Amino acid sequence: MDSNSCILCGRKFSIGHGVFKDSKFGVNALFGIGAQARFHACKECAELLRPFRNVASGNYGGVDVARCSRNMNEIRNRINMLSEREYGLDLSEKMQITEHVCDIYQREAEILDSAKMAIRRFLEGTEITQLYNYEGMSLGKTTKNELVLMYLGESYLQEDTLKTMVHSYSTPEQIQILSTMESKIETDTWRIVVPYDDIIYFQEKGDIAYSTVVEGGQVTSKGVSVGGAVAGKLLFGDVGALIGSRAGTGIKSEGITSTVNEHDNRYVVLRFYKSDKSVQEESFGYDVFSLLNTMFPEKEYSYVSVNKLAEKRTDTPLQSAPQGEELIEQLKKLKDLVDIGILTEEEFVAKKKQLLGI
Repeated sequence: MDSNSCILCGRKFSIGHGVFKDSKFGVNALFGIGAQARFHACKECAELLRPFRNVASGNYGGVDVARCSRNMNEIRNRINMLSEREYGLDLSEKMQITEHVCDIYQREAEILDSAKMAIRRFLEGTEITQLYNYEGMSLGKTTKNELVLMYLGESYLQEDTLKTMVHSYSTPEQIQILSTMESKIETDTWRIVVPYDDIIYFQEKGDIAYSTVVEGGQVTSKGVSVGGAVAGKLLFGDVGALIGSRAGTGIKSEGITSTVNEHDNRYVVLRFYKSDKSVQEESFGYDVFSLLNTMFPEKEYSYVSVNKLAEKRTDTPLQSAPQGEELIEQLKKLKDLVDIGILTEEEFVAKKKQLLGI
């Protein structure tokens, strides 16, 4: 057997059966070094650093992170050894990534406890008259008629609910969730309180769509086969025409079944002014519409639009439609409102049609 030195620990080892070599398990594979650099690692170092490579690349599971966390000091020593040998391998960035992931992994309980404490402290210090939970969030209304949005909702105060939510995701996603959660808790951006006058409106968007899936309808005639309803995209009329065009002796056709599927694409958009008076827009599932409509019915888009129109008609004397330069100027002003986020593109188009009389 040939002998070689481990690039990591420097120990001599034999290259042969049961030994990790560059082409399959060596440093080339561990760190993505090109095939031209034929480095070898002993079995112990390769086994130790395999989970490190996986965590650093983002392709890992709980076992990899646990092993990295448990062996972090030894991994760090091996990486330092590699750096000192001047092979031109800079693993400092991968080391930082791995240390961050392992740190978050080890502090999971601490992060979850701090999140619960923040939720509890906020609820105790805020006079909320109405509070609704929706998919981990909470929406509420205070005694000051403010809107409360809690991205970490009240339901997470229940035993293990927050932990169960985090663990329903893959390990890389868990790390990302915990990291984001910690950042939002530290910056106090996990919840928003919107004064009543800063709520612009909430609006239902999207629609309910229907699709028909047709199966069967296999038609054969003298060796010619027509696919079953063309991958389910033909409707009854088309299938009937297709079968009719093949009418003749020796034709066999299977039964046709159809299923109508409903696709609810509706969602809710909430627009409000932030403390710096810039406009923020949040989107939610359609169920949130009824919650917002219960707390702030007068902020529903159609209600707001009708009342604004009524106020304009009451306060402004009747005038002829703008013409020429006046019309162009009004359209420019409306476009400016779109650019700064006050109006949506749909609202701009509707207003433009109104001004143009079309």
